[in-house]
Amino acid sequence: MKVRQLHECTAMLTGSTASIAFEIAAQLAEAGVPRIMLNGRNEERGQAAVAAIRERAPKADVRFTQANPTRYAEAKALVDATVDAFGGIDIIVTSIPGPSNITPHPFHEMDVEEM
Repeated sequence: MKVRQLHECTAMLTGSTASIAFEIAAQLAEAGVPRIMLNGRNEERGQAAVAAIRERAPKADVRFTQANPTRYAEAKALVDATVDAFGGIDIIVTSIPGPSNITPHPFHEMDVEEM
C-alpha cells in the first residue's frame, strides 16, 4: 500500500468554519495539502473561512460546501461535492457535536444513519 504524502492529498472537514476544525484545515493547508473542502451550515461563515485559509496558504485550492452532516442526505451531498471537485478524499476530519450517549466502536460496524 502506498502512503500518500500531504502534498498529494485532499482533505474534507466538517464543522470547519470556526474553532478546532477551522484551525486543523488551516494547518493542513499550511503543511501542503493542496485541496481542502470546508463545511458548515452558514454560507457567509464558510466563505469567510475559505478566504482566511487562502490568506494563510495561497496555493491551496480551498472550497466550501454548505451542509448539515448530521443528516444523511446532506452528508452524502458533501462527500459527493468533494469527490466531484477534487477526484477523491484522503483525509476526513469531523468536528460536529453529536449525541453524548454513543459508545465508540469500529467504523465498519456502524450503520449509515449512525455515521
